[in-house]
Amino acid sequence: MTVQLCAPQADASGIWIVNVGRTKLGLSLQSGWSLQLRGETRVIATPNDMIFVLPLLEMGRQSIYAHLQVISKEVPDIGLRVMAFPETLLLRCAFETSVSDYWPLKGIEWLDASPNLVSQLGGVLRDLQKRSWATQILKQKIKSTLKKSQMTGT
Repeated sequence: MTVQLCAPQADASGIWIVNVGRTKLGLSLQSGWSLQLRGETRVIATPNDMIFVLPLLEMGRQSIYAHLQVISKEVPDIGLRVMAFPETLLLRCAFETSVSDYWPLKGIEWLDASPNLVSQLGGVLRDLQKRSWATQILKQKIKSTLKKSQMTGT
């Protein structure tokens, strides 16, 4: 699925800044982060809401946040809201809904770029380690990520 970072595009339902295939991600005019899928806009509230934008994990945290910072500077009215990207929900989606190690491994790479998030996701990561389909590589990466987090005190 193609991820396209784009300049803010406003319509009656929101300000869209990322296209993932046919799904748009951005800020709703009334509330926080939203998705537009098949012409319907819905507010992101649960990890499952992020399933259509999991390909953002392939781009990496630095790329996504660099894009958000540019938008924050160009459109100061939405600057703070843009920087409140729901990355914890994105990571929980990867960790909780996956049935293979692809998205969880991408999520671990994202966490490695922001170790302060590990403390919020420790329980989810430990549950992921216990899944019957979890590969040895995934289990080792989770163990390493949790250990690094404990050593740095995050």
